[in-house]
Amino acid sequence: MDSTRLTGLNLNLLVALDALLSERNVTRAARRVGIT
Repeated sequence: MDSTRLTGLNLNLLVALDALLSERNVTRAARRVGIT
């Protein structure tokens, strides 16, 4: 992968995706990552 493309990657999105896949519920995932 081109390193230029990686500079714009927001790693916080991976945390949110992990929470969503683990919780299988948007509301619980949002609470888990601190999004209200």
